Amino acid sequence: MDIQELKQFESVYQPSKEVTFCWGVKKYVQLSTEENHTEIVDHANDSLRIWQAAKAQAVLEKDAVIKKLSDQLYAQEMKASAARVLCETACELLDGYAHQDAMVILNDLEQAMKEPAND
Repeated sequence: MDIQELKQFESVYQPSKEVTFCWGVKKYVQLSTEENHTEIVDHANDSLRIWQAAKAQAVLEKDAVIKKLSDQLYAQEMKASAARVLCETACELLDGYAHQDAMVILNDLEQAMKEPAND
């Protein structure tokens, strides 16, 4: 944890004035030894642990979504690339007149590949 992360947490949690974060032990401690603020200290430390766990889970979920979208994009690009190669090969085999018709088909196929899949 760094100072920015602690400030981010404290902007949401707003700990009691009876506690402060101690960097040496990386947890909240009470400021005064005259009174017992164990419950306040425990609550601050529990809240910090829960916040850190939730933040870590959110990062994992974000990474999973990014990977899934990246994999889907790659698969779509591979389909489009394969379709283009097949169509271009077919076009090379056709005579000049049919070549124009094949290019129309190629463009239609390319547009269809850009449409979102209904998976």
